[in-house]
Amino acid sequence: MKDGGREDLVQEPPRVIFLDAVGTLFGVKGSVGEVYSEIARQFGVDAEPSALNQAFFQSFRSATPMAFSGVSLTDVPKLEYKWWERSPVKHSNKLAF
Repeated sequence: MKDGGREDLVQEPPRVIFLDAVGTLFGVKGSVGEVYSEIARQFGVDAEPSALNQAFFQSFRSATPMAFSGVSLTDVPKLEYKWWERSPVKHSNKLAF
C-alpha cells in the first residue's frame, strides 16, 4: 500500500468548483440597482438605480419558488448540504467532459 496504507484517501483534484459567493464569501456595497447602474454606466448605458432596483425585485418575486420553500429557515442549511451530497456536482468525476 502507498503512503503507509492510506491510498484510499488519495483522490483526483476537482475539475470544477461551484461557489455561492454573495453573502457567503463577500458582501455587496449598495443596492442591486446601484451596482447594476454602475456596471451599465461603464458600458455607456444610463440606467436609473431605483428603476433597476424595482425591476430586479419584481423579477425576483415572480421567479419560481425556492428549492426548500415551506421549511423552517433553521432546516435549510441541512437540506442544502444533503442536496449537494446527492447532486451531479458531487459525482462529477464520473462524468465525461
